[in-house]
Amino acid sequence: MLFHTIPEILSYANEAYGADDAIRWKKSKNEIESRTYSELKNDTDSFANAIEKLGKKGQHIAVIGPSSYEWIVSYLAITESGSVAVPIDASLPAADICELLDRADVRMLIFDEARSDVAEAAGLIDDNRGSYEPAVAEDALCTIMFTSGTTGKSKGVMLTQNNLAENATCLDMKIGPHTVILSVLPIHHAYCLSMDILKGISLGSVICINDSIMRMAKNIQLFTPDMILMVPLMIETFARKLEEVRAAGLPAEPVRKKMFGERLHTICSGGAYLNPDYVDLFAEFRYTDW
Repeated sequence: MLFHTIPEILSYANEAYGADDAIRWKKSKNEIESRTYSELKNDTDSFANAIEKLGKKGQHIAVIGPSSYEWIVSYLAITESGSVAVPIDASLPAADICELLDRADVRMLIFDEARSDVAEAAGLIDDNRGSYEPAVAEDALCTIMFTSGTTGKSKGVMLTQNNLAENATCLDMKIGPHTVILSVLPIHHAYCLSMDILKGISLGSVICINDSIMRMAKNIQLFTPDMILMVPLMIETFARKLEEVRAAGLPAEPVRKKMFGERLHTICSGGAYLNPDYVDLFAEFRYTDW
């Protein structure tokens, strides 16, 4: 189904999958916490109310921090309120972050406690409970996303509601609702935001947050995903391990389950060129590559 704004995506998901899990994350070593699509919509509406009451509706609002439920709610609320979201790389030095905030004309900052060196803020959701009726135009500026700056100074790319919503929903990947996705990429990147988060929500997927790339293998066993989006460098790392398994003559099925869990069947690659030989390699272990 094709959508033209981000609020349309969230409203549809709430109506179609309200009681189903939307987001899961690790609360402690082996404990998972979750929120349903209805809870996601309610929290987003409440924070959109807070943005409006603070007088920041329509302004540029930055969000910084690692992948989290709160990050997702913040981004959705910014875009639902008709404001402009500015996702910032949480790993940047404070001075670089401040420069990006200035260049993007940011008037409000939402941040994770790990980046308290940048500013201080307080949670506002509980104080602003209530529904929110979004009124955003398809061609309205929605997000300013900074490039990585590998070839020079990072550039702020201006994206509309329609840019992001249609990019996320234009392709029918034949993925059914309740598909469990493990989100392992940086959430401030376009690939993760569009395909893990926005597309995942539009499909009624269960989006599981990987808290650290160093714990990815353990989190695969914990969340037992059906699908993971990766960049080629990550796929190449796993491919080398599979090549070692093949060379050693070890049985594929036990190794497959140990590396990728009981349910994983699809790995999506994006962001750079992927050697097509890896598609055949992963197919030997019963995985589909997109």
